Amino acid sequence: EQGASKREGRIFVKDTVRELLKSPFYTGYVAYGGLKRDRRIEPELYKGLHEPILSQELFDRAQAVRQEKTAGIKRSHPTDHVYLLQTLIACAHCNLNMRVQSSALGYSYYVDAGRDRGVTCSARPRSIRAEVVDLQIAELVSQIELPDNWQIELQTMLEQDSQQAEAEKERRELRSRLKRMRENYNYGQYEGEEKKYFAAVKELQERLRALEPVTEDSLNEAADTLWTIGKTWPLATPEEQAEMVHLLFRKVYCDTVTQKISLVEVYYEFAPLFKLVKSLEHVEENRFRPVSLLEAN
Repeated sequence: EQGASKREGRIFVKDTVRELLKSPFYTGYVAYGGLKRDRRIEPELYKGLHEPILSQELFDRAQAVRQEKTAGIKRSHPTDHVYLLQTLIACAHCNLNMRVQSSALGYSYYVDAGRDRGVTCSARPRSIRAEVVDLQIAELVSQIELPDNWQIELQTMLEQDSQQAEAEKERRELRSRLKRMRENYNYGQYEGEEKKYFAAVKELQERLRALEPVTEDSLNEAADTLWTIGKTWPLATPEEQAEMVHLLFRKVYCDTVTQKISLVEVYYEFAPLFKLVKSLEHVEENRFRPVSLLEAN
């Protein structure tokens, strides 16, 4: 209300305060690993180079209050909707993550969080019913089926790939960038921005892994995972389905205007196999358009 702003110049709003009270970064630590792919895995905490702005005592009290409120919400709403795309869904227009929200009437939504962060998105409406988009991702997952001769098709595709030389060049460039970033980190050039540093390193490492020559073992493991998900999906609980979705996808972009999923970003190890799925159109690297969903009325 007093017009305070963050370093980027955007308004210091309630989402900023929420992030402040739940991130160990502001107590002087950097979290790395865990959370993203398996929430049961706790992240590792490292002492950062930046000065803490919250005491550990205050941070611990804030966590206790947040857990108490969360527990209270769960007790009073035992039939809460399970959001299959929570933390994964983003607006296709502004690329910002969407947050979950429920109405007084019991409806569940994914809502563009740009307004809460002081960013304006041109898309209208800014939300989509969770049931609508969750049904779409469920349909998309149920359509993920590899052809019987997928190994032969994939091998042929890889042999005909004219970009192998370019891939090797990009691998060298990524390794060089990682080396420079680590040297700069050791020299303290990322002081106060350790969180961004670890996120950038993780992204480069994933891109590097994606460019590595595909091995038969890694392909078979990814194919087994897809086969297992396809067989168990109809029998899985909503909570189990949410875990499967988070295992496959890094990001899911939703167009709030058309009320449809417009793009999915899969984990790199699954990208070669997803190129063989007929219901998807390969856009670039690990990104795919769900053709069957977009063409449906």
